[in-house]
Amino acid sequence: KLQTKNKELETQNNTIEAHLYELEQKNMTIQAQLEDLKHKAAIDKELDMAKDIQKNILPQEPPPIRGYHMDQLFIPAKQVSGDYYDYFPFSATKIGIVVADIVGKGIPASLMMIAFKGLMHRIATPDMGPSQTLSVLSDSIFLNKILGKYVPIIYGILDIKANTFTYSNAGHEPGVLLTANGALKELNTGGFPLGMYETQFYEEEVIQIEISDRILLFTDGLTDIKSQSGNQLGIKGLKILMQAHIDTPDNLFKSTVRSQIIAYFKGVDQVDDITLVSLRRK
Repeated sequence: KLQTKNKELETQNNTIEAHLYELEQKNMTIQAQLEDLKHKAAIDKELDMAKDIQKNILPQEPPPIRGYHMDQLFIPAKQVSGDYYDYFPFSATKIGIVVADIVGKGIPASLMMIAFKGLMHRIATPDMGPSQTLSVLSDSIFLNKILGKYVPIIYGILDIKANTFTYSNAGHEPGVLLTANGALKELNTGGFPLGMYETQFYEEEVIQIEISDRILLFTDGLTDIKSQSGNQLGIKGLKILMQAHIDTPDNLFKSTVRSQIIAYFKGVDQVDDITLVSLRRK
């Protein structure tokens, strides 16, 4: 009987030890999960800070331009973005407009975007046209170890006195001139992305802007969006979208277009940053 009792006690002790080991393992798992949550919370806090910094770096609103209405739309795929847009008021009658797409996403792309913005602000001047500006930028990026990647960009100068837009496109998504009668012209004159090769030269084009004509500059995150059925918006889809808003009042244009773009890819993950700058002659 004593031996039987000892065996029962031994079995009970083994069971208790097994339960204690199981509880210990569960506790370790819970502790690891808590550490992961703390780590994630810290990362989220840093991302929120990065988002606020980028928000203050990019223009919140386009500058007022006599005789024109300008809008901007920015929808990052993550908390921070590599898309870059900016304005350079050179004089009362001339303003530079740039849209660029830094290769990559998230924090690395946003840091490179900040570095590129500083470079752009040092180089872009009223004395240089778009093609020359891009050539100088390309040389700088080719030698820049911080940026380290090529940069697609479209850069133009609006002359509100002559009602012209002189631009150059360095391997970027082609801008669009949408005329009042619905005709579409792609703005793709230029060359390779900045920094791709040593000593690059770019062509530029001057386009005339008539009353109610609209110029659109955007990153490929806009034209590459897909609907739930897998249809890509593309240049044609963008043209149709903009044609539908030829008569939309300027004060409603941004909110209306934004809601329709978001509705287009509703139910599908946004995989790239979306930037759109719209310029319409009144």
